[in-house]
Amino acid sequence: KSENSEADTEPDNETLRQSKNTEQMSFALAQLKSVSIWLNEEEEKAKALSKQFSASERTESKLLQQVYQLGKNLDAVDLQDASREPYENTVLTKDQYIEKLQAEVKASRKQLKVHKLKHQKTVKKLQIDLATTKQEAAITVLELNEKIKTLCEREPAPRAANLLEECCESLLPEEEGDRKISLITELSIQLSLQTERIIQLEAALEEKERKIQQLEAERNCHLPQEVMDPPQCLE
Repeated sequence: KSENSEADTEPDNETLRQSKNTEQMSFALAQLKSVSIWLNEEEEKAKALSKQFSASERTESKLLQQVYQLGKNLDAVDLQDASREPYENTVLTKDQYIEKLQAEVKASRKQLKVHKLKHQKTVKKLQIDLATTKQEAAITVLELNEKIKTLCEREPAPRAANLLEECCESLLPEEEGDRKISLITELSIQLSLQTERIIQLEAALEEKERKIQQLEAERNCHLPQEVMDPPQCLE
């Protein structure tokens, strides 16, 4: 009777272990789906930020073009005949136009700085979140690999001579194994997709950082000295 009791207990323990493994893999799959939702949200934020940055970039480019055109206009005015307009009025008009452009450039630079700081904060947060997600994904992969290895290498329980033990062993449903294979396959696909999307998001962040640095360098190179260093009265 004691032998029969042990034979009954062993398949039950095996069933419990398999059920626990299935629950753990289902939980890991749910975590990966949550990561997928988070990545979708962060991609939408990155797209919105990219649109804001593009608008600021266009504004800055337009102002630079206006400053360049102003320089050409001033050169043309200097070559005109002074008798066409009193010199004082010409100087006043030029100064007013310069002050207007300086104010616009200053406002644009302030707006660009705000967008840049906001972008940097967002990039930093995304980098931290990505690092955390990658670490969690790596841990999940290791855990799943260990579970898969354990399931593949686990030797079947030794067969006893009595018929009751054989019947108990045959109680393990075949559908349970199929479900495990399906879960493992789905988890592998999810992990591959998340890894690829993380890499793409990192590349997009690096490209935005490069554009910010390029725009900053171009602005410093092309702005004339009176715009880079406006008079104290305009500050």
